[in-house]
Parts: sequence; C-alpha cells; structure tokens
Amino acid sequence: MDIVFTDSDIQLLFEKFQKIIENCNGFPEMTFRVRLEQWLHTFFETRFNLNLTTYGLHDYDEIGTIKLEGAPDAIYGKLIIDYKAVGELVESTSRQSKTEEFCKKYYDVIPIYMRKFFKGMLFDGRKFVFIEWNEQTQQKSIVVEDFSKQSLRKWLEWLKDSLAKNPSGRLLNQAFSLDRGFAKSFINMLYTRLKTALQNNETSTVTHYNQWHDKFMFLYGSVLSGKKIKKDFAEVAKDLLTGDPEPAPFLFVLFTYYANIIALICAEVLSACWQRPSISRQLVTSGNKKASLRMF
Repeated sequence: MDIVFTDSDIQLLFEKFQKIIENCNGFPEMTFRVRLEQWLHTFFETRFNLNLTTYGLHDYDEIGTIKLEGAPDAIYGKLIIDYKAVGELVESTSRQSKTEEFCKKYYDVIPIYMRKFFKGMLFDGRKFVFIEWNEQTQQKSIVVEDFSKQSLRKWLEWLKDSLAKNPSGRLLNQAFSLDRGFAKSFINMLYTRLKTALQNNETSTVTHYNQWHDKFMFLYGSVLSGKKIKKDFAEVAKDLLTGDPEPAPFLFVLFTYYANIIALICAEVLSACWQRPSISRQLVTSGNKKASLRMF
C-alpha cells in the first residue's frame, strides 16, 4: 500500500494521542479505545483518503476461516489489536498475564503455518506489546516498548503493511452485497452489454453464454421458466435494472459478478501463500490486465 508516514505525521499523531491518553487516565478501557480509534480513522481519512472502516473488524471472533476464542477490540487485515485501560500494562506481572491471555485467545489459535502472516498488539497508552512470529525459532516474538514516536511509527507501519479485507461474512457483505453502488453499476452494465452482444450474435459472447446455459439446463432443467422464479428475479432486479429481466441472462450476469469476487479472493490467498504483492490490487490498478496476469 502506497502510504508513507512523514516525521510530521508521527509528531501530529503522537501529540494527539498524548492528549487522549491523559484525558482517558482513570476512565474505562472502552473510552480510551473509542477516542483513540476515532482519531486514528480521522488521520487515515484526511491524510491518505483511506477509510479504515472498510478494512476493520471490531469485536469479531473470527479471521476468515479461523475461529478465535474471543473477540479482540480490532482486527485490521492481519493485525490483531487489543486496547487496555490507560496504565494497565505498566506493571510487569499484569502485563504478562494480559499478554498470555491475548496469545491464548487470539494468536495461538492461528495454525502455525499461518502465524507468519499475522501480528498482534496490546496498547494501554503507556506501553506497547508487539507480537509476531519468528520463522527461524518457530516461536512467538514478544517485545515491550514504551509509548514513543518510534513505537508509534512501528504500530502505524504494522497497520499499513497488514491492511487487507478479511474474508469474513460481515465484511464480504459490506463490500460486495447487491445494494452497493458499484455492484448495481457493474451488474446493470454487464446485463446491458450481454443483451446487446446476444442480439448482435457476437461469436465469443454467444459461445460462452450458450455453454453456461446448456450446463445449467442439464443440471436444473427448465426451472427458469416458472412463473414464481420470474417474479422473484424481477423483485431482485428492480433496484439493479430498468425493466423486468430475462431470468437466464440475468442469472448469468449474477454468476459472473460473484465469480469475479471469488477469483479476487483466491488471488489474495495465493498472494499470501506465495508471499507476493497483492495480485488483485495490481490487476485493479493495471492499465494492461492481460500483461499483469501473464506475470503470474
């Protein structure tokens, strides 16, 4: 992700967080967490035009297919964060206990072969606890640092490098549901182009569509000719298209839309497994997508 934190960025956040920490001293953990996250989100939105909400899960007990033994305060892609009330991590015994609890509930449940992709962090305004996987020793590395401009930069770099959308049901629904503006636009455009291509008898489109249609008919018969399903499709399409759709082409368009989403998710999984840069991000930003695909 093309984000660079300048010294002035760090100075600004450090001073703001210092004020939040002092104002939250003696208050519950939730007060500290909410005020800190609000300003963190504001900073990324105003400085980099990046909405952290689209990447974050709060009080959620899973990361993709990994079930956690509790719900950490925040999960940003591959970074798991738990906030504590101001000063709760200062005393070593208390800090060790809370770190062990964090690892047991959120980090140790991640399969060993996947731990190298994830990082954990606890923060109470006075101390950071940074947790990551050491591939050489095959053990967790736990580092405690005082809150400073240097440790703040480390947190922000971890956050930046970890940002990715987790394939959780909640985030997938937020990102790709049919009521999203880009989904409506994509489906409407694809349906219009498909109908035009079929009417003009464009060879490539007709061939692909007929292959899909023949396979669908073989598996499900004449299910699309029923009155009820036509009514159901018209109900789904009323906010997506102008006029009632033909069930078969409309279903083909929906299949295509979700097939593209699945392909992007698979691309992200492969990127992580191969330790390569995000394939889907390169495809989205590339001017020549065919050339980009050949690279992989």
